Amino acid sequence: MLWSSHIVRCNYGINLQGGGNVAFATQDGRNNEFYWNKTALFIDNFYGTCNLNQDNISIRDNTEYGVYVANSSGTVNISKGTYYNNTYCVRTQNGSANISGGDFHNNGWAIWCGGNVNLSGGVIHENYFGVLTDEANFGSFTMTGGSIHSNTAHAIQHQKQNDAGCVILGGSISGDVYLEKNDNYVNTNSSYPSFTVTPSTYYFRRKLVRTTNNSIANNEINNVTLTPRDSWYKYIDNDEYIILWTGGNVIVKYKDYYGNVLKEEKINGTIGTNYSITAPTIPNYELVYTPSNASGIYTQNDIVVEFKYDLVNVAKVTFEDSISGVVSAKYWYNVNSESFSGEGTEFANGTVFEQYGHYKVIIENGVGLKKEITFTLNSDSLKR
Repeated sequence: MLWSSHIVRCNYGINLQGGGNVAFATQDGRNNEFYWNKTALFIDNFYGTCNLNQDNISIRDNTEYGVYVANSSGTVNISKGTYYNNTYCVRTQNGSANISGGDFHNNGWAIWCGGNVNLSGGVIHENYFGVLTDEANFGSFTMTGGSIHSNTAHAIQHQKQNDAGCVILGGSISGDVYLEKNDNYVNTNSSYPSFTVTPSTYYFRRKLVRTTNNSIANNEINNVTLTPRDSWYKYIDNDEYIILWTGGNVIVKYKDYYGNVLKEEKINGTIGTNYSITAPTIPNYELVYTPSNASGIYTQNDIVVEFKYDLVNVAKVTFEDSISGVVSAKYWYNVNSESFSGEGTEFANGTVFEQYGHYKVIIENGVGLKKEITFTLNSDSLKR
C-alpha cells in the first residue's frame, strides 16, 4: 500500500516484480505523485495485482513511460487517476492492462499496445496518439467504452496487418481511426451499440458495422467518405472497404449433373437468426443431393448453398428452321421394338417424351428436307 507517495527523478519510480498486491491510498488529502522519472511504474515478471484506483494518483512528466507493463502475467487495473505529459503514458509490451477510468492527456502516446489492453472507460484526449498498436503487437486492443477525442495524429492506429488484434465494440471516438484488414470495428454485437465517431474519416480495411437498423446504418453512411456505394452499403477505395450489414445473405444454387446452374436465388435475414431452405420441384429433374447447410444461421458473410439435381428419364425435342419453316413434325412410338410403321403423331416444338420405349422423330421443312432422329427411353438411358 502506498500512502501519499511522491517519487521523483528515479530511473524506475516503482519496480514491481514477483507476486502480491499493490494499491494506493491517501492521507491528509495529499496525492500519490510520480514525476520526472524515466519510468514511473515499471512492472516486470509480475504475477500479482496492481490497482491504480485512487483519484489522487498523478503520473506526469516522466521522460519515457508512465506505466510500463513488460513481461508480466499479473493484472494491472487502471480505474482512476490523472496521467499527463509522459512520452509514453501506458505501454504493454508482453503483459496486459485493463483501463476502466482515468484521465490521459497531453502525452506523446497515451496507450501503446504490445500486449493486451481492454478499454472500458476513461478519457483519452489531447495526446499525439490516442491508441497505437505496433507491428510487434502479440496481444489485442479491445474497446467497449470510454472516450477518445482531440488527439493530434490519430485516435486509433493499428499497424499490424493480419492479427485481427483490434476490436471496437463501443465507446466514443472522435478523430482518424486506422484499422487493418482483419480488424473489426463492430463485429460481435447483435445490435448497434451507443457509439459515435466524429469526424468520420475512416480508413478501415475490413468490417465496419453489423446492424439490422437501417436508420442507424444510413446515419453512419452519411459520415463515410469512401466511394462508391451499393445497395448493401459497401464502399471500395483502393482495396479499402467498409460494410454496414443490414442482414445476412444466403445464395442458393440449384445445379444439374454437369454443374450447370438451373436456378439461383438470394434470400436474406437478420444476422444470428435461423434459415431453412426447401429445394423446389424443377420440371424434368429430380433432387439427388441436399447439402448440410440447407439449414443454418445467417452470418455477416455470404453463405452459398448448392442443391444437385439429375435428369429424370425424359427427352425434349426442339426444332428451328428460320429460312423455310417446318412443314410437318411427327413421331412414331413403339414400346417393344424399333420397327416403326404408320404415319406417326404430330407434335409441337419442345415436346417432352417421357414414356419408356423406342421413338422415331421426322421433321420436314418447306423445301422438302427431312431430319430423322431415333432414341430410346428406359431406366438407364439418360439417368446419371
